[in-house]
Amino acid sequence: MIKAAGRTFRGSLEIGLTATGPEPVTLHYTTDSSDPDSSSPQFVKPFVIETDTTVKAIAIAANGSRSHVVTATYHRIPHDWKLTLQSNYSSQYTGGGDFALIDGVRGTSNWSGGAWQGYQGRDVVAVVDLGSVQKVSQVGAGFLQDVGSWIWMPSRVEIELSVDGKTFGPPFVIVNEVSDKQEGVVIKDFVKTIAPTEARYLRLRAVHLRPETWIFADEIIIIY
Repeated sequence: MIKAAGRTFRGSLEIGLTATGPEPVTLHYTTDSSDPDSSSPQFVKPFVIETDTTVKAIAIAANGSRSHVVTATYHRIPHDWKLTLQSNYSSQYTGGGDFALIDGVRGTSNWSGGAWQGYQGRDVVAVVDLGSVQKVSQVGAGFLQDVGSWIWMPSRVEIELSVDGKTFGPPFVIVNEVSDKQEGVVIKDFVKTIAPTEARYLRLRAVHLRPETWIFADEIIIIY
């Protein structure tokens, strides 16, 4: 088993390996996406990664028998933004936790795969702190729709910018253009290009379509 504090990290992340069976084994691993074998590095103590990394591990017994290869991929968050959520996400669809909307990991059409963050019957409201004033030129967020699973696009997305986190400018409004009757899984980025605007804070509100419906969000988009 591959062990770490999480699948995303800032700076560096410590990786450990453990064997789950009762028999003595040696553990071998790779960090270059190749499959490990007996010639791969042997695990002796936890090691540290500092970039996006796919770790693969295998257990080899004294008689030469081998376990299946276990794989885990870890993603380094590419910035030092801070996120404050002002609405609660579902404990069933966390997307990876409190920083899922700014962790750089994008959701796929498999909405139950763990990358999407779900909000039922409520707007998504979040504030991003960029850490310093930047000239922001594009803003938005990504969403998923699957009407058969009661997940709809937000009716609109409102984004406000601020230098001090107290006074916010007029909202940029991005209206949904996906039909609420369109079947199947649909992924769409609600994005607006704006004149370069100085801002340190971004406040986002994704407005839910109907009571009790779900909004599935995966990433807040800020380009500067």
